[in-house]
Amino acid sequence: MIDLKNIYCASSLHDCCGVVFEYEGKFFRALLPRGIRLFDLLNRDGWMQCLFENGLARIQRSDLYIPGYQGIIELERLSPIVPPFMWTTNMLGEAGLVVCKLSKELLRRGLVIWDLKGMTNMTFSAQRGPLLIDIGAIYTIQELENHILRISEQSLFEQIISSFYAPIWLACGPFRHLHSVERLLEYRKTGEQGFAFVASLLRRLTIGWKIIPGVIKAKSLLYSHQYEKFYDFINYKIQILHNKSVSRIHADMSEQSHFKMLGQDLKAIIQILDGSLGGMDNKVVFDLFPEEEIGLNIAEYTNANVYLVTSNCTKAEEIYAWRKKKYKNVLPILCDIWDRSFQSCSVLREGCDLVYILPDIFEAAVAAKVPLDFVGRVLSMLTRRVAVVGIGQPGDKANFPSFVCPPESNGDPVEFVRSTVGKYFRSHEIVRSRESSKATILILRK
Repeated sequence: MIDLKNIYCASSLHDCCGVVFEYEGKFFRALLPRGIRLFDLLNRDGWMQCLFENGLARIQRSDLYIPGYQGIIELERLSPIVPPFMWTTNMLGEAGLVVCKLSKELLRRGLVIWDLKGMTNMTFSAQRGPLLIDIGAIYTIQELENHILRISEQSLFEQIISSFYAPIWLACGPFRHLHSVERLLEYRKTGEQGFAFVASLLRRLTIGWKIIPGVIKAKSLLYSHQYEKFYDFINYKIQILHNKSVSRIHADMSEQSHFKMLGQDLKAIIQILDGSLGGMDNKVVFDLFPEEEIGLNIAEYTNANVYLVTSNCTKAEEIYAWRKKKYKNVLPILCDIWDRSFQSCSVLREGCDLVYILPDIFEAAVAAKVPLDFVGRVLSMLTRRVAVVGIGQPGDKANFPSFVCPPESNGDPVEFVRSTVGKYFRSHEIVRSRESSKATILILRK
């Protein structure tokens, strides 16, 4: 039996299926009778494996027990959890397509995804793509049609349209270049509240969604209980918008040179990163300076799950397009990781095994306009194991802001980084010095 004193649970994680909690580093869901019935239905005749392949996060029965609950299932531990306000438009589009595909599969046994919560019960994995992480979002058609548990066709329709259909139309449709539309899309990146606010405002501006193409037909299909046709129609409309958006990005990408191939330097860098973790296979890696495209090359030549963190929407969409083209375990995270409020860092806290800034921490700090001390705090918050930074020569101090350049009393850039960034880590070591470029690589461990 589980020791109740050693579990962690947020009040928002209760629903009619049970409660989600953390125990000894693993995530579980304690199931009420409704949850047990739902899990048994999903698990019957090996159907669960098919659902995993269609976008459901993995779950399995556990032998643990909590008084007052009928059973416990262990949830797949996904890291990092990338929330929808950190997705690009095309990531949202793919997530919408997965919702339709998984919903159609669930219809085979009279089930439907109702509780989308603005997509907050989904995440995006570099390895597996969009995933539904909450079986509590799944309801029966009987519950839907009889308005049991306060669900209805109207609420399902509203969630589908507001969560992904309307935002994708806004971002990819005929008004995408309007300044007001761009501001709305930018506001969605501020967090869950911004995401919800834009959906609410968009509903009013479109007169209850009526002026958005296809909405009236979709609503009639749903209200007449033609569920399969409804999801086929939503899937078709999203696919059209999604394909147009991706094709525009590919067109832009073809006009520029990609991959700053680093030759022997790249090979040596990958060896150092691999050695710092004792192997990179299936490890989670954050690249905080993706402009150098080292992360793309790491994804190309290793089996690591690489997340490239950037606030540049165009760059993020290019990274996502490359992922789709190459079928590699790489994914953009669209956020300002250097936000002084640490909001993004808090969301992604200890989300990776390795975080790095290469080839030069000075260059990255100047570009982000942040002190090296702040960089050290960010690195420490993001990783659960290792951080790696490259240390170049700052050059003429007159060209560097004072918060980045070593003080006059200590002109050694390596020592400056070790003392300023290293204090947020348990240990640190220099592992490589390149005489040709006078650069040093520093490994920092939690």
